[in-house]
Amino acid sequence: MKSGSASKTSDFVAAIRATYHYRPEKVVFDDDKAEELTSFYFRMMLKIPPLRKRVMENYYLSRMGSSLGVMVRARYAEDKFNAAIQRGIQQYIILGAGLDSFILRNHPAADQISVFELDHPDTQSVKQQRMKSRGLDPKMITHFLPIDFTTQTIADVLKDSALDFSKPVFVSWLGVTYYLGYDNITLTLRSLADILAPGSELVMDYNDARLYDDEYLDQNPELGARVRYFFKFVADKGEPMLSGFDPAKLNDFIIPTGWTLQETVVSGEEIKKFLQGTPDITWPSEYDHLAHLILSSDHGTLQNNQNQADHIEGAS
Repeated sequence: MKSGSASKTSDFVAAIRATYHYRPEKVVFDDDKAEELTSFYFRMMLKIPPLRKRVMENYYLSRMGSSLGVMVRARYAEDKFNAAIQRGIQQYIILGAGLDSFILRNHPAADQISVFELDHPDTQSVKQQRMKSRGLDPKMITHFLPIDFTTQTIADVLKDSALDFSKPVFVSWLGVTYYLGYDNITLTLRSLADILAPGSELVMDYNDARLYDDEYLDQNPELGARVRYFFKFVADKGEPMLSGFDPAKLNDFIIPTGWTLQETVVSGEEIKKFLQGTPDITWPSEYDHLAHLILSSDHGTLQNNQNQADHIEGAS
């Protein structure tokens, strides 16, 4: 990411969400504020119908591949959050918020929700500048908390915030894990588990590990060509893809972090809840995954036992 500018991928994702606002697939997720958060280049492409058709739809949607996965993951996360609200959760943390528009959209419980957006300070600065210049105000209480996920822990950033640690929180972590190494993913999950109240929930998306397996891609040349094109696209923008998971082994990775895996779903199956018809290149595939985690009530006890064990071992 270039210093002083927003993440290129966050700008691109906002533009994808904005493009689908003009298409029938918006039945999956209709983001009517994303366009206002995009850069001048994408706003121009979106506001002029012939350019929107030629550039955004015919070029970007087809070249990206699985672009509807962006919409499915947003719908999945916000549906889970809405269900959590019914269970009394009113605090919402958005990790790697980028140019997410949740705080700008109307929500029936807006006066009850407190949102904590965590992202790189440069991306946050650009987002707030765009909101101010375009007359956009949050619909709910919003806290912008700058963080560098590679050098800071969530606990470091949240400890002095207005978050009520005595109450459970809903965490959305979308479009981030594949840009982090496994150690940083583990650190983030553990950091959250250590400070959040039992009953907190987390939704994350992740890539299938097979997308990082050259032998597998060589055996599936059409898929390999698309994947390598996109991986190069984001790497050239300074944001390379680093991590993927085998869904069958995800729980083995999650358990030591303190969370409980409630479910992991394939985005290519999830979209069938909203769209019928013949899938094309824009549809999410069997390689796009979503996961829902819960922080169990006994995590604090387990953590204290581990801390005691570490202390005894260090003293021996």
